[in-house]
Amino acid sequence: NHVHLSRSSGPIYHARLQEDEAFHAAMMELRSRDTRSFMAEVLFRAAGRKKVAGFKLITDQALSRVCEDACDWVAQQPDIHLIWLQRRNCLARYVSALLAKQGRVLVLKDGQVPEQTTTNVDPAEFVKDLHIQQQALEILRRKFRHNPSLDIVYEDVVDSPAAEFRRMFGFLGVNEEEHVEFQTKKINSDNLYSVIGNLRDIAGHPEISRFIG
Repeated sequence: NHVHLSRSSGPIYHARLQEDEAFHAAMMELRSRDTRSFMAEVLFRAAGRKKVAGFKLITDQALSRVCEDACDWVAQQPDIHLIWLQRRNCLARYVSALLAKQGRVLVLKDGQVPEQTTTNVDPAEFVKDLHIQQQALEILRRKFRHNPSLDIVYEDVVDSPAAEFRRMFGFLGVNEEEHVEFQTKKINSDNLYSVIGNLRDIAGHPEISRFIG
């Protein structure tokens, strides 16, 4: 689950961001040294003339003291709009996170789609993660209760992208007729039996079975 935060950036500054290791290291250092300045000056001001600029906050980061100051800053900015992105299939989300920790790239910009990798799931650890996600979401909902917000669901965006993008664009004040082009393609299979190596062994667990149909 993620929270996408955005605000109108206006024609103030423009920074050409170069995707290389030195730039990434410099941004990470600045973010850890002064998170508030990083968000205000880099994420938003560097957006230049773009109508909307934003960033993503992973839900369980709400429980991290490292992110606490960032969350407090966001909650103090009434013009920041929040898009709450959730996924109905929590097992699929959990498995994607496991694969990402193993170095699996989840989306691909170009080139051939790599062979599907698998991971095993410990039902007890999955249940623990469900509780952590719920606790973090409740914390964030309370903290950002005064910010304008919109709820969307991952599966709805996949099934009806045009309709869901119109909802998001309307919420953000962007022309709802803007054409959206996807630069990446999803890599992981939608068939969880192809992704979870031990799924047949754990399929009877009540917190697993409700997500595999």
